[in-house]
Amino acid sequence: WMRSDYGKKTRGFFAKNCPRLLLDFSSFKVFDSAAVDTNVLLLRDPGRGNVQEQLLATAINDDFKAGDDIAEYVARNHVWLSRVDDDAWSIGESAEINLKQKIEKVGVPLKEWDVSINFGVKTGLNEAFVIDDRTRDALVSSDQASAAVLKRVLRGRDIKRYQVAWAGLWIVDTHNGYSDVPPVNIDDYPAIKLHLDQFSLRLDTREDQGITPYNLRSCAYYAEFGRDKIVWGDIASENRFSYDREGMLCEASAFMMTGQSLKFLCAVLNSKLVRRYFSAIAPALGKGGLRWKKTYVERIPVPQLAKGKQKPFVKIVDAILAAKAADPKADTSEQEAKIDELVYTLYGLTKKEINIVEKAYPS
Repeated sequence: WMRSDYGKKTRGFFAKNCPRLLLDFSSFKVFDSAAVDTNVLLLRDPGRGNVQEQLLATAINDDFKAGDDIAEYVARNHVWLSRVDDDAWSIGESAEINLKQKIEKVGVPLKEWDVSINFGVKTGLNEAFVIDDRTRDALVSSDQASAAVLKRVLRGRDIKRYQVAWAGLWIVDTHNGYSDVPPVNIDDYPAIKLHLDQFSLRLDTREDQGITPYNLRSCAYYAEFGRDKIVWGDIASENRFSYDREGMLCEASAFMMTGQSLKFLCAVLNSKLVRRYFSAIAPALGKGGLRWKKTYVERIPVPQLAKGKQKPFVKIVDAILAAKAADPKADTSEQEAKIDELVYTLYGLTKKEINIVEKAYPS
């Protein structure tokens, strides 16, 4: 609720009415049996006068000694609620909050760029529509025409930084039509129809379907999958944006971005600085995971540069892509470190601000 869209009214109420301080224990396991993260709100009655922040700070220091395991969380992960509104609450030391504000001042949110962000294909029944190599080969062997509607597909887990690790999966691409392309007629593909008929009851009753149960739901941006694009997974512990030039489809656990300046954006989005910023605006999941949904990714502020000034970033991205194409296990840490340096300069970070990021994510 501190960062999600659904918590906006709750944050606004708390910020306006009574709380004084929030202690966020993040992933620190305060209670052995707790399955969720813990935080504590310190409140005040508006009618009983103000409580000085220094008095509260003193009380906190008395309760959590420097030698305690939990002391570091208390020292770093708190926010005075007199300084927030209904926007996502960024919790941390003043230097980190100032860094977040600087990033936002320098950059332009991605939703204002000439790009489109969309989620992957929602089949409504992946068990039927997402198949492995063996099933694909059997369908094509039975009917050569089947190859036309079997497309390589990516899941969120298949997407790494700068590259994808395709898992040999295919989607039965019986799309519902787009632009001037008509819907796929399942009767033209008897082997595919026979395969899908195994799941007939669930096909008929699923919500995500097209003009027939065999068709996928309508997708206005379907043609975008065939363009060069940036792809990433919905859930990840770090920023993993990959540049896809092969026109792969994505299923619903992944997102894609199409439009202008994609290689430049891919470089910035994979940087340590963006990882640090994103951790302050996106909901956290267990074990350090974050939700890389459109509603949060489109808030990332990136300075807009002319094409000529993007070239140093693009050149390094091209080198990384070439190295990964030659050897998926290629070590590109040196090139990625150079991108981090360019990004620090791009946002005008000081040595102290750079240290905040590097301390959080040492190489």
